[in-house]
Amino acid sequence: MKVLVSEPGRLVVQLTQRERQEMRVVLHAMAKERRRAPPLTRGDPQGMPGDAAALLAGELLGGLEDARLAATALLEDPARCVQGKGGYGLRTTEAEAEGLLRALNGARVAFWEALGSPDFEAGERVEPTERNRLLVALLEVAGSLVGRWLACMAGDAAEEREE
Repeated sequence: MKVLVSEPGRLVVQLTQRERQEMRVVLHAMAKERRRAPPLTRGDPQGMPGDAAALLAGELLGGLEDARLAATALLEDPARCVQGKGGYGLRTTEAEAEGLLRALNGARVAFWEALGSPDFEAGERVEPTERNRLLVALLEVAGSLVGRWLACMAGDAAEEREE
């Protein structure tokens, strides 16, 4: 990934064929995983009416799905993600670039939740099933994409060799 053009209201990012395909796979796989609504407050939600909490949770999850759909559409739009000799030129606005980041990070969290929200840093392991192996692979790819996208937006070229 490399920013080719950065102007107010316009970004052009060069993606390798592999990077674009990894993003598409991660975002499509995310659609199959059910997300839990993130906490609405850091404090005690006791004072919030149950129906309001449910409505807000639904809105939050809807926003995550909207970000996923918008990011997928952006990557699959031949007028916005133009195939060239060295991969793809992805034309976005700053808001779309931020939305793509949210979608990729949302996918990362969805795969982690699907694994049962394990505490990997504490050494917690997941059962070695085919599904869990796939989820761990998707989690790692999504995490890598989040890091590379952040580095790219910061101006650090995170180029990857085509294999």
